[in-house]
Amino acid sequence: MPLMLWERLFSGFLSVAVHVVFIGLLVVSFEFTDSPLPGSGTVQPIEAVVLDEAALEEEITRLRKRETTEDRRQAERSKAAEERLALARKLTKLEEEKLATMQRLAEQRQQREDEAARRVRDAESERLERLKRQQQAEAERLSAVQRAKEATKAEKVTLEKERLAAQAQRDRLEQEKRALEQETKAIEAERVRIANEARAAEQRRAQSEEERKRIEQLVRQAQSAREDEERKQREIVANREVAEAKKRAAEQERRQVERLAALAAKQRRDEEAAANRAKEKRRQEEAAAKRAEEKRRNAEAARKAAERARAREEEAIALRRQMAAEEEQLQARRQLLLAKGKREYATRIRAAVERRWVRPAGSPPGLRCKVFVEQTKTGDVVSVRIQQSSGDVAFDRSVEHAVLGASPLPRPKDPALFERQILFDFKPSD
Repeated sequence: MPLMLWERLFSGFLSVAVHVVFIGLLVVSFEFTDSPLPGSGTVQPIEAVVLDEAALEEEITRLRKRETTEDRRQAERSKAAEERLALARKLTKLEEEKLATMQRLAEQRQQREDEAARRVRDAESERLERLKRQQQAEAERLSAVQRAKEATKAEKVTLEKERLAAQAQRDRLEQEKRALEQETKAIEAERVRIANEARAAEQRRAQSEEERKRIEQLVRQAQSAREDEERKQREIVANREVAEAKKRAAEQERRQVERLAALAAKQRRDEEAAANRAKEKRRQEEAAAKRAEEKRRNAEAARKAAERARAREEEAIALRRQMAAEEEQLQARRQLLLAKGKREYATRIRAAVERRWVRPAGSPPGLRCKVFVEQTKTGDVVSVRIQQSSGDVAFDRSVEHAVLGASPLPRPKDPALFERQILFDFKPSD
């Protein structure tokens, strides 16, 4: 657009210059030499000659007519020159007004174009700034996602360690539980055995008590019998042998009673020892029950810790799933932005090629072709070929020339979108 403006300005100046030169030529072509006045010029000495008065008068009349004719012609030429000069001035003024109008229109058009370009630049700057903010927000989001991934990974490692520790603790508690159950069963069997022994000891104690009572009764009976025997011995002193025999029998009975009393005392000591053992067993059973209760509480705490670890692991799994979903959404948005950027890049290249394209004579409208272009990083075209022909050789060749003429091609706004080899569909607007 600025090129067309300068071309118009140049053509206007050229037109004015041509008119000025033309007017100058017209003015220069006029004869501005003054006619010689009568009596001027070199005075030639004449000889006094007697002339005819009539001939002289005729010559004077002829000279006057001649001067009048010359004056009239000079006036006519001056008038024509003034008219042409006025016309030239008028044309010059019109050309200057036309040039001023064109210049004013060109300035207005240039201002409009500058304003439109400024608006386009502002819009582009705003779009780039918005895209930059989006990219920055996307980068911050990616950074946050990366940090969350790393935190989730560390938490996963911690949870895995806790899970393994909880699993080991569960295994240990399971083993302790099995050992505790076995110990409880053994304690229960021992308790049953001790109870049985206590019942047997109680029975033996009752039997011993009955035996003791019987022995005491026997002792009393023996003592009564001894007293009777002593009385009888005092009464029957005569029969010594009989008394001696009875004495030996009584002695034996006394010894038997003492033995039975010792046996009863031993049985009482055994019963007391059995009762003490039973008491000790009960104390041990209570201690074992306390240990079992402590192990049960530890097992319950370990189970709760394992449940908490499992809950944290489930939360971590849910968080990982959420992060995976967000990552998929982020990847989809990134693909959409990439596709949009590629479309804009292809549109800019297509527009640059279309500006350089000249429709060949005879090519029908509606033709299109696919163009493969290889370029450098600076956009310089290395090679171009028609990937899919339009069916019109002249059209295909014109597209190839347009691509070469558009070199260097526009560069993408995002360097990540640059591709050394590009394929785009060229369909000019008919």
